[in-house]
Amino acid sequence: MRAAILGYGESGQAAACYLKKLGAPFVVYERPDKVDALRAAHPDLTIRPLGEKIEEAEIWRSPGIRPDIAPIRHAVERGAHLTSEWE
Repeated sequence: MRAAILGYGESGQAAACYLKKLGAPFVVYERPDKVDALRAAHPDLTIRPLGEKIEEAEIWRSPGIRPDIAPIRHAVERGAHLTSEWE
């Protein structure tokens, strides 16, 4: 099962490190204005603009990302599990 990491700040980077250690596949979603720079700095990561459809079944949300934005809401409606560092 592939996970989605929403936001690549401190929490997102910690989640990515953890998932890498587990060997679990994941996709990073970040603000569109940050995607190109992140892709250049981290060519080993799959990075998509936040706002695209989230198809992953497990969603790890950074605290700076609102849980009520449409892509998250739609993913949860389809059965995705949403969590954050607060849970």
